Parts: sequence; C-alpha cells; structure tokens
Amino acid sequence: MKQSVMKWVLPVLFGLLVPSAMASGFGLPEVGMSGMGSAGAYVARAEDNSALFYNPAGLAKLKKGELTFSMQGALQRSSYSNIGQTTWRTEPTTDLFPSFIINKTFGRFGLAVGRTLTALYETEWLSPTFPARFSGTGSRFEAQTLALGVSYAITSKWAVGLSARTTDVDYLYSTRLNRMIDDGFGDADFYEVDEDRSMSGSDAGFSLGLQYYQGRKRSFGLSYESGTEIDVDGSRSFKLAPGFEDDTRYSNHFASQFSDGEVTSKVWLPQRLQVGFATRVTIRTRVEADLGWEDWSDWKQSRFDFSGSIPAGGSVLQRDLKDVYSVRVSGDFQQRKALLWRIGLASQSAVVPTNAFEPTLVDSDKFLITGGVSISSGSFVFEFAYMYEQYRDRDIDDIEGVPSNLGPDFFMSTGEGGVFETQRHHFNLGVRWRFE
Repeated sequence: MKQSVMKWVLPVLFGLLVPSAMASGFGLPEVGMSGMGSAGAYVARAEDNSALFYNPAGLAKLKKGELTFSMQGALQRSSYSNIGQTTWRTEPTTDLFPSFIINKTFGRFGLAVGRTLTALYETEWLSPTFPARFSGTGSRFEAQTLALGVSYAITSKWAVGLSARTTDVDYLYSTRLNRMIDDGFGDADFYEVDEDRSMSGSDAGFSLGLQYYQGRKRSFGLSYESGTEIDVDGSRSFKLAPGFEDDTRYSNHFASQFSDGEVTSKVWLPQRLQVGFATRVTIRTRVEADLGWEDWSDWKQSRFDFSGSIPAGGSVLQRDLKDVYSVRVSGDFQQRKALLWRIGLASQSAVVPTNAFEPTLVDSDKFLITGGVSISSGSFVFEFAYMYEQYRDRDIDDIEGVPSNLGPDFFMSTGEGGVFETQRHHFNLGVRWRFE
C-alpha cells in the first residue's frame, strides 16, 4: 500500500516543482488535448483528467490514475487594410507552453491537481507608418491557472465536483505617443515615443460541476467557473520610436520629458457557465453539443495609475466589453481499441464592441475548426490536437490618427478607418500515463 501511495505522491510533487513557462489573451477554454480536439465541447464527457478544467465532476468517473503532460503552441497574425487599400500586418507571434495534470480515484472520490494556460492573446504592430499607432501598438494578455479539484460520485451515474483555482496574469499594453518641439526655425517638429506598461498579478477562484454519465451511451454536464477582478502592478517604460534615436534634438527633449516608473491597474477574468449533452450515434461514434456564456461585460474600463514617472498621473482605456456566447459541437470515432479520432466546430461572439475597439485587441465574432487523435499503447496514450480560429473581418471607422500641434497628445483623429482581420493556429501534443 505504501509503495502504491508513493507512486502517486511523487509525480504530484514533481509536477508542482517543475516551473511553467508563461506564454502569450482572451479566454482559451479549449485546454487539454482531448478538449482542444473537440473544440471545447467536452463538458458532458470529460473522460480524462482534463475534466479538472472542463467539469471537475468527471474526476470521480476515472477508473485509473493519470499523469498528463503536454506542450501547446500558438501562432497569431492580424492585418489592417485602410480605405486606400494599404495593408499593415502584425508581427507573427509563436509561443510554446507546458501543461500538467495528475489525478487519482479513491472509492467514490476523485482528486486532481494541474496547471495550464487558460487565457491567451497577443498582437504587436511595429510598422512606423501604421496609421492607428497612436491608439495602441500592441498588447499581451495571458493567464496560467493552477487548480486542485475533488469529485464525488453520488450514484453510479451522477457526480458533483469542486475545484479551487489560483490564476496568475501577465498583462502588457503598448502604445505610441506623439510629441512636438521647435525645430529651431520657429516651426513645429514631431517625434514619437514608444510606451510599454508591463504588469502581473494573481487571485483565487473556484469552479463547480455536475455530471450524469451513462458511459458512451449518454451523458450530461454542467460547469460553472467564478469570475475575479485581479490587481496587477509593474513597470512603465519609454523609449524613442525607431528612426528618432540618432537625432540629438529628439533625444535631448525625450530625456527631459520622460522617465520610467511604476504602474498599477486591474484586469477582469469572467465567470463562465457551460452546459453540454453527449450521446452515442453508432457503436463507434459519439457526438456532443455545448452552449456557453462568459461574463466579460463587467470589464468596463482599464484604468492605469502611474507613480515615480514622467509624465505622472493616470489614464483610462474604455473597454465596455460584451458577454460572450458560444455554440460548440464535437464528435469522436473509435476506429479501433487503440485509435480514437476527434473533430469539433465552434462559433463564438465577439468580446469587444465597436465603440471600444482599438488595435491592441483585434477581436470579432470567430469560427473554430479542430481535430485530434489519441493512440493507446499499454499504459500510455499519445495525443495530438489542432485548432484553427478565423475571426470575422471587422470594419472600424475613426481609428486612424495624424500628428497635431494641439496638446496634450499632439495628434488628432482623421475619421478614417479600415478592415481588421485575424487568424490563429493552436496545437497540443502530449502523453497520458495511466497507473493504478
């Protein structure tokens, strides 16, 4: 008995001690290999230890302990085309980040601990001619969640679950400032300054789950995740934009007008509710349909407070984010005992309304298509999942600005706009080890 317990405890301690790499947004509910391959429509089934993040009630139904390790990658690219049909593109962002989950069942109870990325967004406009640069040049929003979950099987078919969560957030906001100086001949001259605000913070929350599970024949799931407002703090830094560093007129004026300092703000992670139903279509095939809601509307604005820096004071970004609604459908096909295929489709509404749109958060209604495969070999299951996200083209007016001799910002809106477009690619590759 002692040997069996130690065989489970040691991997848990190892998993908690391994440092997790942070990666570059907004909600990423399609975590794990099985869930990503199913487009996040996994609440009713939740048949491996990724149930910790989808529906903790599913943990009590796992017959064996599992240790899962995976590496997830992401690639995002956005573009902006204005009324003159000139196109600017963001820098391509590629990230890799690990996840781990381990679980064990004790009679009617299931326990699990795990850490994974639960929010992901990054964009960066570096072109010096990008016409919306004075509205923002980029952002990075990422959240890593460490969860500890417990599940109890009320009957052979019904189970409930609870998980406690701690979420670490990293938030970077970048913009470009325009400033005016005398060119020495009595006329105005302009130069540009890049400003970065890098912040981090953490807070706790919980999730609840309910599941009815009749094996592959039929299942139902309901999952709720609490929301939280997280205090973040960090640094504020300035540097001359590319092309202005070598002119002493600009560098001397910059040194007297700008100095690095500290910044504080708040970010909001939403409460989420998801309900799903799965049923067997044939002896080898099952399908699941999920409906989801995310409460982003509580994030009304981003207020930044500055200290120890020039210019001092604070600033406010109007967010007015909208609640997100999603429809997810998935299916799996058991080709043979050791080979399972997955496919998923999802549609999700936009977070950012037109009145609060700015180029650091290029968001719109989006469509997802996913696929995955699981290959079993003895005590191991090797899995791969891929997800493609296509954001609907977003027409935005009054997004462009040009230099102006009127302070304090020394730029003015031109009233012009254009079309934003974004695509994202995700993949997840990993292995599950099943143990007694």
